[in-house]
Amino acid sequence: MIEDFAVVDVETANSTKGSICEIGLAVVEAGAITLVHSWRCRPPAEVGGFHWYNTKVHGITASDVANSPETGECLREMFALIGERPVYAHNANFDFGHLYAASSFAGVSIPNLVTGCSLTLSRRLLDLISYRLPFVSEHFGFDSTGHHSAGADAVMAAKLVLALAQNAGAQNLSGLCEAAHTQPGKFGPEGLNGMAIRRRGTSTRFDLPKTNTDADPNHPLYGEWVSFTGGLTAFAREPVCTLLASLGANPQPKGVTKKTTMLVIGDGFIGNSLEDFTTRKARKALELRDKGQKIEVFTENDFLRILDIVPT
Repeated sequence: MIEDFAVVDVETANSTKGSICEIGLAVVEAGAITLVHSWRCRPPAEVGGFHWYNTKVHGITASDVANSPETGECLREMFALIGERPVYAHNANFDFGHLYAASSFAGVSIPNLVTGCSLTLSRRLLDLISYRLPFVSEHFGFDSTGHHSAGADAVMAAKLVLALAQNAGAQNLSGLCEAAHTQPGKFGPEGLNGMAIRRRGTSTRFDLPKTNTDADPNHPLYGEWVSFTGGLTAFAREPVCTLLASLGANPQPKGVTKKTTMLVIGDGFIGNSLEDFTTRKARKALELRDKGQKIEVFTENDFLRILDIVPT
């Protein structure tokens, strides 16, 4: 049986670190979810403006949290419930980055916690077309209703960690990390360090002239070959390719190829099931995956969360 652990999820008012407007927490004890709690909260005043894109994703507006407690109060309650348990999140760099910044804004004491990323673990231990919570939930037969509600997402991620641990025969975070050939992350007063980022194998060197090979090798996009299909809200193709290259990625503006490792689908793509894969590039990605190529598909929102930006 896996050790006790907690899972957190946050929704944010905008792209600025710390702008948390909802927190979700699930606690697992003796292999079962024993506590689920969510807090609507007022983001710190310094970063509190609601952006239309964030509201479109999670449905929370400024008026919805006008009478809610301040983020700091909710964070203190959350940390108290977590205690000394290891804590997971799906795309942990996003969630813990915002938790760290919000705690700093609110003057909340930051505990020392060991962290895990269910997204990184899924990428290493599973072979799926996408590792979004709806996809991994469908893979394991979980209910994905309420995606982008912080409490519902925390529950989905907790179920995912339990399923991954069972498949790997792991009894704790260290065992999961050993199976996934990675290591736990850390969250504390001195800052945060995430789990190692998965590198996808390829026989082709990353030698596109605009790619910044001196970029941070632990950025989620470093070394990836990224293609796009459909219109994007946040970017035109030229600036997004420039941004990707600066992060050490290899943009592929002309299509999906045998080098492609990531495909970002615009035009409002939801990506909750294979029935949503209607574009030519999306179908080609499926065909290449059927032949053994590792390609992960993102919605525009997932892509923006990795970049931690929103459209203007």
